[in-house]
Amino acid sequence: MRAALLDLWDRHAAAARSGDIEAAVALRSASVRAALANRLRAESSRAFLLAETRRVVPDALAVESLRADRDGATATLHAIASWTGGALRREIAVGFVREDAAWRIGRIELGADPAQVRRSADRAREPDDRFDAGRTVSIGGRIAATADAPDHTLLMIRLLDEEHLVYLPPRAALAGLDPATIEPGAVVSVADAPHRTNPDKLRAETIRAADGHR
Repeated sequence: MRAALLDLWDRHAAAARSGDIEAAVALRSASVRAALANRLRAESSRAFLLAETRRVVPDALAVESLRADRDGATATLHAIASWTGGALRREIAVGFVREDAAWRIGRIELGADPAQVRRSADRAREPDDRFDAGRTVSIGGRIAATADAPDHTLLMIRLLDEEHLVYLPPRAALAGLDPATIEPGAVVSVADAPHRTNPDKLRAETIRAADGHR
């Protein structure tokens, strides 16, 4: 699936770069094609549509995650898009839908410059007494990356332009947890003990996927 979706994106990007807006739109989902149909009829509106399409087609794409949803009919690509040799960088999310046994491109959304995302400079797992077990804080968002250590599993969870660090038990201790729940790209929520002084850190014993699966 990964190779097929990346190839689809490459064909869409190539069509946009070559100026073939009809070919680029033909690779989009039925709902997107319907929304753009009127704009393909006149030369002036086609030119604007081509410019808009080229604006979201980067020179290079560094994939962070590519994840199919549980129904197998949709997938989402998260990546860092760059233009002009990396001088301009933006996060990008590309949705894919499966229609008539073929993948099509749905929504394309540009996000923040990754350099502007607020991140904690300290990612170390601190002792339990540095977390306030008497309080509960809830956060949710997309897992941007993970890191495994002998005594914990670190999730870097993105919420808008902030990155939160969630410390779970090591993977071996997460009995019954579907491994896909803590893959990059998964959307999750956690509620547990916040760090006493660092608002970007949270210690948790359980995690919930967006569809409610633990």
